[in-house]
Amino acid sequence: MTTWRDLTAWCRASLALAVLALAGCDSGPTSPGAYTHYADGQMWAAVSVPQGTPSVKTWLPYLNSRDALSSPVLNQVRQLRSDAEDLRRKGELERAVAVEGEAAELAAGALSRNPPPPVLISALSALETWKQHASTIADREAFSGLDESMRIVQEARARAVRALQEGDTTAAAVHLTRAASAVFQQSPEVIAARALTRAEQRIVRGGGGDPDAARAVRLLRHAREALAAGDAPKALRRALYALQIAEALPVTPPAGER
Repeated sequence: MTTWRDLTAWCRASLALAVLALAGCDSGPTSPGAYTHYADGQMWAAVSVPQGTPSVKTWLPYLNSRDALSSPVLNQVRQLRSDAEDLRRKGELERAVAVEGEAAELAAGALSRNPPPPVLISALSALETWKQHASTIADREAFSGLDESMRIVQEARARAVRALQEGDTTAAAVHLTRAASAVFQQSPEVIAARALTRAEQRIVRGGGGDPDAARAVRLLRHAREALAAGDAPKALRRALYALQIAEALPVTPPAGER
Protein backbone atom coordinates (compact mmCIF):
# COMPACT_ATOMS: atom_id res chain seq x y z
CA MET A 1 0.00 0.00 0.00
CA THR A 2 1.31 3.43 -0.85
CA THR A 3 1.47 5.80 2.09
CA TRP A 4 1.90 9.45 2.87
CA ARG A 5 5.45 8.76 4.07
CA ASP A 6 6.48 7.99 0.50
CA LEU A 7 6.02 11.63 -0.44
CA THR A 8 8.73 14.21 0.04
CA ALA A 9 8.38 16.91 2.68
CA TRP A 10 7.54 19.43 -0.02
CA CYS A 11 4.84 17.20 -1.45
CA ARG A 12 3.33 16.64 1.97
CA ALA A 13 3.15 20.33 2.70
CA SER A 14 1.74 21.36 -0.67
CA LEU A 15 -0.86 18.62 -0.78
CA ALA A 16 -1.95 19.17 2.81
CA LEU A 17 -2.50 22.87 2.17
CA ALA A 18 -4.46 22.13 -1.00
CA VAL A 19 -6.63 19.54 0.74
CA LEU A 20 -7.52 21.94 3.52
CA ALA A 21 -8.30 24.71 1.05
CA LEU A 22 -10.44 22.53 -1.19
CA ALA A 23 -12.27 20.98 1.75
CA GLY A 24 -13.64 24.39 2.63
CA CYS A 25 -14.76 25.45 -0.83
CA ASP A 26 -18.31 26.76 -1.17
CA SER A 27 -20.56 26.39 -4.20
CA GLY A 28 -19.91 28.93 -6.90
CA PRO A 29 -22.20 30.83 -9.25
CA THR A 30 -24.44 29.30 -11.88
CA SER A 31 -22.38 27.47 -14.50
CA PRO A 32 -23.03 26.64 -18.15
CA GLY A 33 -21.82 23.12 -17.38
CA ALA A 34 -25.28 22.03 -16.18
CA TYR A 35 -28.19 21.19 -18.47
CA THR A 36 -31.89 20.64 -17.78
CA HIS A 37 -34.75 19.85 -20.14
CA TYR A 38 -38.32 18.65 -19.72
CA ALA A 39 -39.33 15.67 -21.84
CA ASP A 40 -41.50 12.58 -21.53
CA GLY A 41 -43.09 13.72 -18.30
CA GLN A 42 -39.91 14.42 -16.37
CA MET A 43 -37.03 16.83 -15.97
CA TRP A 44 -33.74 15.55 -17.36
CA ALA A 45 -30.48 16.83 -15.88
CA ALA A 46 -26.88 16.45 -17.03
CA VAL A 47 -23.66 17.99 -15.76
CA SER A 48 -20.47 18.29 -17.80
CA VAL A 49 -17.43 16.36 -16.59
CA PRO A 50 -14.75 18.84 -15.45
CA GLN A 51 -11.19 18.48 -16.63
CA GLY A 52 -9.16 16.56 -14.06
CA THR A 53 -11.95 14.18 -13.08
CA PRO A 54 -10.12 10.91 -12.38
CA SER A 55 -10.51 8.02 -14.81
CA VAL A 56 -8.60 4.85 -15.54
CA LYS A 57 -6.10 6.92 -17.56
CA THR A 58 -5.34 8.93 -14.43
CA TRP A 59 -4.03 5.90 -12.53
CA LEU A 60 -2.45 3.77 -15.29
CA PRO A 61 0.95 5.53 -15.12
CA TYR A 62 1.23 4.53 -11.46
CA LEU A 63 0.63 0.80 -11.91
CA ASN A 64 3.47 -1.67 -12.23
CA SER A 65 3.71 -2.08 -16.02
CA ARG A 66 7.26 -3.42 -16.32
CA ASP A 67 6.09 -7.02 -16.53
CA ALA A 68 2.46 -7.38 -17.58
CA LEU A 69 2.60 -11.15 -17.05
CA SER A 70 3.28 -10.63 -13.33
CA SER A 71 0.62 -7.93 -13.01
CA PRO A 72 -2.81 -9.58 -13.15
CA VAL A 73 -4.48 -6.33 -12.12
CA LEU A 74 -2.99 -4.52 -15.10
CA ASN A 75 -4.22 -7.28 -17.39
CA GLN A 76 -7.70 -7.08 -15.87
CA VAL A 77 -7.74 -3.32 -16.35
CA ARG A 78 -6.71 -3.71 -19.98
CA GLN A 79 -9.43 -6.30 -20.56
CA LEU A 80 -12.09 -4.08 -19.00
CA ARG A 81 -10.99 -1.17 -21.18
CA SER A 82 -11.23 -3.41 -24.23
CA ASP A 83 -14.71 -4.51 -23.17
CA ALA A 84 -15.75 -0.87 -22.75
CA GLU A 85 -14.48 -0.01 -26.22
CA ASP A 86 -16.52 -2.89 -27.68
CA LEU A 87 -19.63 -1.64 -25.88
CA ARG A 88 -19.07 1.87 -27.24
CA ARG A 89 -18.79 0.54 -30.77
CA LYS A 90 -22.12 -1.23 -30.25
CA GLY A 91 -23.69 2.01 -29.03
CA GLU A 92 -24.13 0.76 -25.46
CA LEU A 93 -22.69 3.91 -23.91
CA GLU A 94 -24.20 3.61 -20.45
CA ARG A 95 -22.81 0.11 -19.98
CA ALA A 96 -19.47 1.20 -21.43
CA VAL A 97 -19.17 4.03 -18.90
CA ALA A 98 -19.97 1.62 -16.07
CA VAL A 99 -17.25 -0.80 -17.22
CA GLU A 100 -14.77 2.07 -17.54
CA GLY A 101 -15.58 3.00 -13.96
CA GLU A 102 -14.92 -0.57 -12.86
CA ALA A 103 -11.53 -0.48 -14.59
CA ALA A 104 -10.67 2.85 -12.98
CA GLU A 105 -11.53 1.65 -9.48
CA LEU A 106 -9.52 -1.54 -9.98
CA ALA A 107 -6.51 0.50 -11.11
CA ALA A 108 -6.88 3.00 -8.26
CA GLY A 109 -6.77 0.22 -5.69
CA ALA A 110 -3.56 -1.28 -7.07
CA LEU A 111 -1.20 1.69 -7.31
CA SER A 112 2.45 0.67 -7.12
CA ARG A 113 3.62 4.24 -6.52
CA ASN A 114 2.05 7.49 -5.43
CA PRO A 115 0.67 9.88 -8.01
CA PRO A 116 2.27 13.33 -7.62
CA PRO A 117 0.29 15.84 -5.55
CA PRO A 118 -0.90 17.85 -8.60
CA VAL A 119 -2.79 14.77 -9.86
CA LEU A 120 -4.64 14.36 -6.57
CA ILE A 121 -5.25 18.08 -6.20
CA SER A 122 -6.66 18.22 -9.73
CA ALA A 123 -9.03 15.34 -8.95
CA LEU A 124 -10.27 16.99 -5.76
CA SER A 125 -10.73 20.29 -7.55
CA ALA A 126 -12.61 18.69 -10.46
CA LEU A 127 -15.06 17.00 -8.10
CA GLU A 128 -15.65 20.27 -6.26
CA THR A 129 -16.26 22.02 -9.58
CA TRP A 130 -18.75 19.33 -10.60
CA LYS A 131 -20.59 19.71 -7.30
CA GLN A 132 -20.84 23.46 -7.84
CA HIS A 133 -22.22 23.00 -11.35
CA ALA A 134 -24.72 20.39 -10.18
CA SER A 135 -25.85 22.62 -7.33
CA THR A 136 -26.93 25.33 -9.77
CA ILE A 137 -29.80 23.13 -10.92
CA ALA A 138 -30.34 20.92 -7.86
CA ASP A 139 -31.07 24.02 -5.78
CA ARG A 140 -33.99 24.86 -8.08
CA GLU A 141 -35.64 21.47 -8.44
CA ALA A 142 -35.28 17.89 -7.21
CA PHE A 143 -33.75 15.41 -9.64
CA SER A 144 -33.69 11.88 -8.26
CA GLY A 145 -30.67 10.68 -10.24
CA LEU A 146 -28.69 13.89 -9.86
CA ASP A 147 -29.43 14.19 -6.14
CA GLU A 148 -28.11 10.67 -5.57
CA SER A 149 -24.98 11.37 -7.62
CA MET A 150 -24.34 14.54 -5.63
CA ARG A 151 -24.62 12.58 -2.38
CA ILE A 152 -22.14 9.96 -3.62
CA VAL A 153 -19.68 12.59 -4.86
CA GLN A 154 -19.81 14.58 -1.64
CA GLU A 155 -19.36 11.55 0.61
CA ALA A 156 -16.63 9.91 -1.47
CA ARG A 157 -14.72 13.17 -1.86
CA ALA A 158 -14.85 13.75 1.90
CA ARG A 159 -13.49 10.24 2.48
CA ALA A 160 -10.69 10.95 0.00
CA VAL A 161 -9.74 14.10 1.90
CA ARG A 162 -9.63 12.17 5.18
CA ALA A 163 -7.55 9.41 3.60
CA LEU A 164 -5.02 11.93 2.33
CA GLN A 165 -4.82 13.59 5.72
CA GLU A 166 -4.19 10.15 7.24
CA GLY A 167 -1.50 9.36 4.66
CA ASP A 168 -3.32 6.65 2.69
CA THR A 169 -2.96 7.69 -0.94
CA THR A 170 -4.33 4.45 -2.35
CA ALA A 171 -7.55 4.69 -0.34
CA ALA A 172 -7.88 8.31 -1.44
CA ALA A 173 -7.52 7.30 -5.09
CA VAL A 174 -10.25 4.68 -4.70
CA HIS A 175 -12.64 7.17 -3.10
CA LEU A 176 -11.89 9.76 -5.78
CA THR A 177 -12.62 7.18 -8.46
CA ARG A 178 -15.93 6.18 -6.88
CA ALA A 179 -16.94 9.82 -6.85
CA ALA A 180 -15.90 10.14 -10.48
CA SER A 181 -18.07 7.17 -11.46
CA ALA A 182 -21.11 9.06 -10.18
CA VAL A 183 -19.98 12.11 -12.14
CA PHE A 184 -19.70 10.16 -15.39
CA GLN A 185 -23.16 8.64 -14.89
CA GLN A 186 -24.65 12.15 -14.98
CA SER A 187 -22.61 13.32 -17.96
CA PRO A 188 -24.29 14.70 -21.09
CA GLU A 189 -23.03 11.63 -22.96
CA VAL A 190 -24.78 9.13 -20.68
CA ILE A 191 -27.96 11.18 -20.30
CA ALA A 192 -28.11 11.58 -24.09
CA ALA A 193 -27.82 7.80 -24.47
CA ARG A 194 -30.68 7.28 -22.02
CA ALA A 195 -32.85 9.81 -23.85
CA LEU A 196 -32.05 8.16 -27.18
CA THR A 197 -33.21 4.80 -25.87
CA ARG A 198 -36.40 6.28 -24.42
CA ALA A 199 -37.21 8.14 -27.65
CA GLU A 200 -36.66 5.02 -29.75
CA GLN A 201 -39.05 3.09 -27.52
CA ARG A 202 -41.66 5.83 -27.88
CA ILE A 203 -41.34 5.86 -31.66
CA VAL A 204 -41.74 2.08 -31.85
CA ARG A 205 -44.87 2.26 -29.69
CA GLY A 206 -46.22 4.92 -32.02
CA GLY A 207 -45.79 2.72 -35.06
CA GLY A 208 -43.41 5.11 -36.85
CA GLY A 209 -45.93 6.14 -39.55
CA ASP A 210 -46.64 9.65 -38.28
CA PRO A 211 -44.82 12.55 -40.04
CA ASP A 212 -43.62 13.73 -36.64
CA ALA A 213 -42.11 10.30 -36.08
CA ALA A 214 -39.94 10.82 -39.15
CA ARG A 215 -38.79 14.14 -37.72
CA ALA A 216 -37.94 12.48 -34.41
CA VAL A 217 -35.99 9.78 -36.22
CA ARG A 218 -33.94 12.44 -38.03
CA LEU A 219 -33.18 14.14 -34.72
CA LEU A 220 -32.07 10.83 -33.25
CA ARG A 221 -29.77 10.27 -36.21
CA HIS A 222 -28.25 13.70 -35.67
CA ALA A 223 -27.89 12.92 -31.96
CA ARG A 224 -25.96 9.73 -32.71
CA GLU A 225 -23.73 11.61 -35.14
CA ALA A 226 -23.01 14.21 -32.47
CA LEU A 227 -22.15 11.49 -29.95
CA ALA A 228 -19.81 9.86 -32.46
CA ALA A 229 -18.15 13.24 -33.05
CA GLY A 230 -17.67 13.78 -29.32
CA ASP A 231 -20.20 16.61 -29.03
CA ALA A 232 -22.23 15.25 -26.12
CA PRO A 233 -24.12 18.51 -25.32
CA LYS A 234 -25.42 18.71 -28.89
CA ALA A 235 -26.32 15.01 -28.79
CA LEU A 236 -28.22 15.59 -25.56
CA ARG A 237 -30.23 18.48 -27.02
CA ARG A 238 -31.12 16.53 -30.16
CA ALA A 239 -32.09 13.42 -28.20
CA LEU A 240 -34.33 15.34 -25.80
CA TYR A 241 -36.02 17.26 -28.63
CA ALA A 242 -36.68 13.92 -30.32
CA LEU A 243 -38.11 12.57 -27.09
CA GLN A 244 -40.42 15.57 -26.78
CA ILE A 245 -41.78 14.85 -30.24
CA ALA A 246 -41.98 11.12 -29.63
CA GLU A 247 -43.98 11.46 -26.43
CA ALA A 248 -46.73 13.27 -28.35
CA LEU A 249 -47.05 10.52 -30.96
CA PRO A 250 -50.27 8.48 -30.90
CA VAL A 251 -49.70 5.03 -29.45
CA THR A 252 -50.43 2.23 -31.91
CA PRO A 253 -52.14 -0.66 -30.09
CA PRO A 254 -50.87 -4.21 -30.66
CA ALA A 255 -52.41 -6.01 -33.64
CA GLY A 256 -54.52 -8.26 -31.42
CA GLU A 257 -56.13 -5.27 -29.70
CA ARG A 258 -57.17 -3.32 -32.80
